[in-house]
Amino acid sequence: MKVLILSKDRSVFSTANNITSDTRKRHQLYASMLREKYGNDSEIRLIGYSLKSEEYGVQTLDDGLALYPTNSLFRIFYLFDVIRIIVFALKNWRPDLVTVQTPWEEGTVGYLYSRLVKAKYLPQLHFDLFSRGWRKEHILNQWRYRVASHLLRHSDGVRVVSEYLKNEVNSVLGISLQRLHVVPVGANFMPVSDHENKEYYKRLIDPAIKRKRVVLFVGNFYPPKNLPLWIEVAERIALNVNNVHFVMAGDGVMFDEAKKYIDEKGLKDRFTLLGAVAHDKLPQVYAAADVFLLTSDHESFGRVVLESYLSGVPVVSTSTSGSVELIDCDKTGIIANCGDKLKLCDGVTKLLADKKLSSRYAKEGKMQLTNRFLVDSLADKMIAMWEHVE
Repeated sequence: MKVLILSKDRSVFSTANNITSDTRKRHQLYASMLREKYGNDSEIRLIGYSLKSEEYGVQTLDDGLALYPTNSLFRIFYLFDVIRIIVFALKNWRPDLVTVQTPWEEGTVGYLYSRLVKAKYLPQLHFDLFSRGWRKEHILNQWRYRVASHLLRHSDGVRVVSEYLKNEVNSVLGISLQRLHVVPVGANFMPVSDHENKEYYKRLIDPAIKRKRVVLFVGNFYPPKNLPLWIEVAERIALNVNNVHFVMAGDGVMFDEAKKYIDEKGLKDRFTLLGAVAHDKLPQVYAAADVFLLTSDHESFGRVVLESYLSGVPVVSTSTSGSVELIDCDKTGIIANCGDKLKLCDGVTKLLADKKLSSRYAKEGKMQLTNRFLVDSLADKMIAMWEHVE
């Protein structure tokens, strides 16, 4: 079996052991499993977005994975560079399956190419396409919605990351359930073995927060996360809880804006901003937390929720396609409507005040999710999905 993947995830090209290296590991696993099952002729070729300044070259790995960076001068040239690679670098190679990360830009190229070479076409849906918040987020999103809707309807199958999204796609677009394949995003994540020793990890990440209750955020600093709301919830919690501290790990286009907003709120002494954290260091960050808070307007799968539970940390989250799939409300965590600052604040405050309840939620959540989202079992599902695309 030969699979072509079109993606905008630049992290797959990185060989550094950082927060993004997990993507590369997962694709290497998929490729090696394909070869085990179908022999050495099987392979995955991935064309991914990269900037020319990053100077990545084509990477051909021993396990059947070949990576082609677009090395685009600017983001606007990404699709042209994908076409260039298909026409010149892959001219003597034909895939059995073309799968795309998002069903509009590379989705359109992938669809046309799959029909040209008579390959199966499998777009992926990692987020709630039908969220009003997402459609209002960018001027092009209404156009993207229409393109995605058309391409999803004309695909040979669709990969979605949750049962929630499966039912949404079936209901809104009328795509049969048989053509919808649920394969969540796995967590290649190993929590620390002594995660109950929170004081040690609090001192490790910031000596100033020892013996304080820690509320954590991990993720990309960009608009869908609604970081202004996160900071406003933190401000309200700080008024009611004296020994609370807020830790945010991640980077992105809104990092400076978030830092400025924290300063304007007079909360500088209550916050620790860690910036981007290496993937192998993230378990230590989770181990320092008492509650994980997520205020997103929309989410893809919400892998940080899964990582929190694997680390023994209960979650308070807005109601997104990711959180409702992973959190059993009032049994493993607390879910509030998007934008509901009061309920988010009350939820975090409740778990900070009641250690027994917090511990029960965390243990129940970990027990429910551990076996469902191990990377190896999800890789089996991924290969099975590729095999059964109609």
